[in-house]
Amino acid sequence: GAFPVRSGESPLTATSLQNCSVKATLDCQQPVVRIDDSLSPASLDSVVIAERDTRSEKYPSTSPINSVECLEADQLIQDVHSTEHDNDFTGTQYVPVYVKLSTGVINNFCQLADPDGVRQELSHMNSLNVDGVIVDCWWGIVECWNPQKYVWSGYRELFNYIREFKMKIQVVMAFHEYGRTDSADVLISLPNWILEIGKENQDIFFTDREGRRTTEFLSWGIDKERVLNGRTGVEVYFDFMRSFRTEFDDLFAEGLISAVEIGLGPSGELRYPSFSERMGWRYPGIGLGVNSKTQLDQSPLLSK
Repeated sequence: GAFPVRSGESPLTATSLQNCSVKATLDCQQPVVRIDDSLSPASLDSVVIAERDTRSEKYPSTSPINSVECLEADQLIQDVHSTEHDNDFTGTQYVPVYVKLSTGVINNFCQLADPDGVRQELSHMNSLNVDGVIVDCWWGIVECWNPQKYVWSGYRELFNYIREFKMKIQVVMAFHEYGRTDSADVLISLPNWILEIGKENQDIFFTDREGRRTTEFLSWGIDKERVLNGRTGVEVYFDFMRSFRTEFDDLFAEGLISAVEIGLGPSGELRYPSFSERMGWRYPGIGLGVNSKTQLDQSPLLSK
């Protein structure tokens, strides 16, 4: 069977990897990729709930997700040709090692917080023959100030550094809040324009029985409601990921980006925000954040 990828949190120590069999670099065939910006994922159906006031007329659909021209998901990336699977080590004893970069490597202005420190850290990883790194790409940083205004400059600089050391990149699309705990030294919120919308429409967030809201993540109740300046929740995520795919097309073509993971839910986990200590949760208490109006409207059993 296939060998799992082992990941760790940086910084590294020499002893943490001394027993690992690793390969310095992975060579890959260059795929030929063509991107069509008008395409949408087939996993989304065409049912979208309009806002329940005049804002639905003010903000017409700005995304092609629900258009009649919506095509199959496998058409988003066309003409991908590769003669080998670079990450398939079936039948070998080789286990690739990826190390997660610290969360604060990119600051809230999408700049490298410590370029010299990053170079030193990557150099140390390279000396240990690490295959690659895991990088969180934060929605709250890239699309922070205005909708559909994406700033990737810090990530571009970081990825160029990683390329210099001939390591691979596993990317995590991070759509959640980070850092509102006593132990965290970095705070990354949802985009500012999302928080502004939340002041007027708090039902975009998960809500508990006492009416307390959590801003960790957008409620799944708005996945198909145009309450985000004319876009649905799913359209916002899709547009962000499409921007990433377009911005770093060259790195995909080179094979530098070996994997992309999508984090959906609090802490990037597909779950309800049931364990929020800052909202009063204490072990072993339980809580299910599905009491916002949008969620109750879509789940009649919960409203009884």
